[in-house]
Amino acid sequence: MALELVKIRISLKMLPNNSAVYFKSDGARFGQTRTIKLLTGSKYKIEVVVKPGDVEATTMSVGGVQFPLEQQSRDPQCVVYTGVYDTEGVTHTKSGDRQAVQISIQGKLSLTGICFGFL
Repeated sequence: MALELVKIRISLKMLPNNSAVYFKSDGARFGQTRTIKLLTGSKYKIEVVVKPGDVEATTMSVGGVQFPLEQQSRDPQCVVYTGVYDTEGVTHTKSGDRQAVQISIQGKLSLTGICFGFL
């Protein structure tokens, strides 16, 4: 049985205007060199692109907040999903701290592990 590499790209845009999401370079003081800057009480459009296109995803979870993924397009090379992540109720991260947040994608694939910083 041959192993096939699955590539996943996750992008975020702040709603309602599809505004850019920024990151901060932190050196290595928090175990990661970059922190993604998110605002509490906001909604984010998340786009998930998976290669190859025969992978199915149904839901995504960010820091325990689960939401459905909707398929936007599919071909043999790639499938694109979108969902809305709502940070309402997420605890504000204190200045100088970072909060590691687990990301999971459910379906015919299961992946975890990325860090975010919440503002």
